[in-house]
Amino acid sequence: MDNMNNNKTVEPEFETKEFKVSAWPMILASVAFAGLNLALMFLYGKVHWKIMIPPNPEIKIPEPIKEEIYAVLAFICFCYQAAALLSLLWALWSFKGKPRWASYVALLLAAYVTFYAFMLIT
Repeated sequence: MDNMNNNKTVEPEFETKEFKVSAWPMILASVAFAGLNLALMFLYGKVHWKIMIPPNPEIKIPEPIKEEIYAVLAFICFCYQAAALLSLLWALWSFKGKPRWASYVALLLAAYVTFYAFMLIT
C-alpha cells in the first residue's frame, strides 16, 4: 500500500521571475511624435498666416497657386494629426512598462497635443 502512495509524480518547482519592461523607449517615441506634431503645427501656421494671408494686402496670390498651397496645408494637417495619434498610442503602450510616473507625463503631453490637433480642424 505504501508503494501506491509513492507513485505520485512530483512537479518541479520553478521560480518565476517577472520580466520587467522598460517604458523609456515608448515614452521617448511618444514625446518625439508630440514634438513632431508641434513642429508641423508651427509650419502649418507659418504657411497659413504668412503666405496665404500676406501682411501686405496689395499682394495677391493667383488662384492656381492658392489651390496648390491649400493641398500642401491639407497634407500638413493630416501629418500633424497622425503624429498626435501616434504620440497618444505610444504613450498608452508605455503603461506596459516601468516607470509609471513617466508614462503619466507622456500621456498628459500626448493627450494635450491630440486634443489641440483635432480641435483646430473644427
